[in-house]
Amino acid sequence: MIGAFVGRECRGVGTMEEGTFSPLTVYCQKAGEPVALRYYDAAKKKIITFTTTFKPE
Repeated sequence: MIGAFVGRECRGVGTMEEGTFSPLTVYCQKAGEPVALRYYDAAKKKIITFTTTFKPE
């Protein structure tokens, strides 16, 4: 499972099936909000946070 977060607020969720992620829709309240992606690895029971954030236009 992958989530898109602005701060601590979850703004979108996607799943992984057969090694491919489903489309992920991210909801933003204003242009330029930094969005971080976090992936939950169920096999390892760990959350992996991507260090890069992006700012939707």
